[in-house]
Amino acid sequence: MVCEYNPFHNGHAYQLGRTRELTGCAYLVCVMSGAFTQRGIPAVLDARTRARMALVNGADVVFELPALFAVRDARAFARGSVALLDALNVCGWLSFGCEDTGLLDEACALDESDPAAVESLRDGLARGETFARARGLPNMPNLILGVEYRRALAGLDSAMEPVAIPRVTEAVMSASKLRSMLPDVRAIEPYVPRDVSEAIIADPGALRRAANLDSYIIGILRMMTAGTLADIVDVGEGLENRILAAASVVSTREELIARVKCKRYTYARLSRILAQAAIGLTKPLAAERPTPGYARLLGFRETARPLLRLISDNARIPIVYRAGPFRRDPVFQLDIRAEAAASLAAASPDRRRGDGALTSGMVKL
Repeated sequence: MVCEYNPFHNGHAYQLGRTRELTGCAYLVCVMSGAFTQRGIPAVLDARTRARMALVNGADVVFELPALFAVRDARAFARGSVALLDALNVCGWLSFGCEDTGLLDEACALDESDPAAVESLRDGLARGETFARARGLPNMPNLILGVEYRRALAGLDSAMEPVAIPRVTEAVMSASKLRSMLPDVRAIEPYVPRDVSEAIIADPGALRRAANLDSYIIGILRMMTAGTLADIVDVGEGLENRILAAASVVSTREELIARVKCKRYTYARLSRILAQAAIGLTKPLAAERPTPGYARLLGFRETARPLLRLISDNARIPIVYRAGPFRRDPVFQLDIRAEAAASLAAASPDRRRGDGALTSGMVKL
């Protein structure tokens, strides 16, 4: 399954358990965003802490989704995630949460090869609609990702079968709402497994907040030229000029987004662009690496060693157990920069070291 666990909550635990029930799978394999998430914000906890939470609550193996794909729009995010899992060559299903499985089937039935559908899409984009709305999809993030997961499975001719898990509401609160409640751990306790709240209580200084990166991001932008910013992967149509003009007069990330945001340039897209600029995620690198070239292992349960042997023997891409041999790879270097930047968002100064991507070992349970 594809995940962010930002933070891990009861809904995630339910999905892990329900996936095992529905598929009868022997193991649960997760590919998880690392330092930054798809919305362009630093994850509230570092990748290994979140991987441990997943393993404690039912996952068997956790791999990292490179920032090259994690900090992208729904299509690139989904294709990178599905391609990585498919390349492991051991997965029989792809499980994901969805707000409405009926709407998912309806949305996937849209024929984008139909000239009328393509024309309607172009008209919607010209009116300033988001891509999802122009395709007629409701504003349901997991539904949109579900459509893209299924498109990616088809495009890659993957043998994995999609399994959409309807979201539940009992004792479940969205990750975004939980993030807004932090650092008040007592407030989130009813909605997260005990080990999650205990980990945060034990080390509150490890919590990362997007606002702590405001000066860093604005400083990066003020040192950029329009040409450099135009090379960032999601920047287009002269957007670099609007962003740089705003960066010269604002003092926070939220102010900057508010100045530039409009119907055509959504909050999520602008947030991603700021993260992409902060770590140097460029168009040439994205074009050169359309799918992951390796799978970095974040953690595993001892009972999953037979699975790891099977992956090592059958995977179509290298499995990264140690950072050293891959540290010169440009995609891996992007992950190093992402962790170095995201660490600056930590609440406690002693948790802001920038070498975590290289020095942190695997989680083993």
